[in-house]
Amino acid sequence: MVQHADNHPPPEFDHRHSNAIVDTSRFGLELGTSIWLIQHQRIRAMPNAFRSMQIAMSVSATMALVTSCSKDPNATSSRTPDEVTMATPWRSHPLGHAGQVVLFETTPGNNALALRAIVLDKGSEGIFPSHGIPGVFRHVEVVDEGRKVRCISERGQVTVFTVDGQDDSTTSTFGVIGISILSLDGGWNLESASTDHETAWALLSATAVNEQEGMPKACGSGGPGSSACSSQSGGNSCSVNCSSGYYACCTGGIACYCVVDRG
Repeated sequence: MVQHADNHPPPEFDHRHSNAIVDTSRFGLELGTSIWLIQHQRIRAMPNAFRSMQIAMSVSATMALVTSCSKDPNATSSRTPDEVTMATPWRSHPLGHAGQVVLFETTPGNNALALRAIVLDKGSEGIFPSHGIPGVFRHVEVVDEGRKVRCISERGQVTVFTVDGQDDSTTSTFGVIGISILSLDGGWNLESASTDHETAWALLSATAVNEQEGMPKACGSGGPGSSACSSQSGGNSCSVNCSSGYYACCTGGIACYCVVDRG
C-alpha cells in the first residue's frame, strides 16, 4: 500500500475542484444572508397577523436557495444505470416435472422472439423449487467454460446454476447435471411457450419459428466418456457440459444434452 505524507494529499485529489465547491458554498451563504436581511425589513413593517407566516415562507425559500448554490455542479446522480432503466432480456420457463429450466434470451425490441436459449437440467430425479427461480432475469452470463451460469433478476437477486456443485439455498445455487446452450436459425416464438411440455426439448421444438426435424437418436459428437461436446448445422448450434456420472451427446446442432453414463 502506498503511503502519503500528512501534508501531501494523494495525487488524484484536485485542490481546484475543492476550492470551487467552497467558493460556490460561500456565495450561496452570502446571497442567502443578503436576501434574509431585505426580507426581514419588509416583515417588520407588516401587521402582526401576517409576520409568522411570512417569516416561515422566507426562511424556507432562503434555505432552498443556499442549498441549490452549494451543490457541486459536477456531481453525478448516485443511481446506477440499472436503477434508471431496467432491461429484462431473459425469460425463464421452468418445467418442474422434468427437472429442467429453459432460459430464453429475447431480442431487443421484441420480447416474443428468442435467438438463444439455455437448458438447465437436473435430470429425471431432480426438482427445482417453484419459488426459487425468478420468471425474468435482466442479466445472464455463462462462465467457467460453460460449466456455470450466473443470473441476476430484476431485483438484483443472484441465482447460480453449476455442474460442479450441489444445491445451496443460502446462496441461491443449484447443482445441475447439464448446461446446454443453443442458437437457432429463426429463433423461438415465446408467445407459444408454456410450462406444459414434457421436456425442455419438446418446448424448444414446439416454439421453433422454423420447423425442426425430430431429435436424432445417435450422438453426432460426444458419447460415453465425454463430459462436453458441441454441434453445428447451418444456422443452428449447440453445446453442453455435464456433471460426473453423465456423458455429453450432441446431435445436428439442434440438441445437446446429458445422458446417464452406465458404463
